[in-house]
Amino acid sequence: MSSSNLQQYIDPSGLAVLRGVLDEVGFAGTEANADIESKEAAPRFILKEFHKGNSTRELLISAIKRRGESSHGELQTPQQSKNQAVDRWDNEGGR
Repeated sequence: MSSSNLQQYIDPSGLAVLRGVLDEVGFAGTEANADIESKEAAPRFILKEFHKGNSTRELLISAIKRRGESSHGELQTPQQSKNQAVDRWDNEGGR
């Protein structure tokens, strides 16, 4: 039997980029405060983006932020979620 699941190699520098992006946007590392579902979805998303050719830190961060800003708000970064909460509080007359 052959497998249709093709393994794609990522070198150590690519892994470092992926890990750095997850840390920077708040889905990994000691400062991560995202919910568990987002912590599981974020690596899958950036790995797909990486394999599409978005292999730099800047492109990956941009892609994940765009996804968080989408109409469904899927995979918002912890900072995007916090900003929305603060904006909502401010709009409701918070001081």
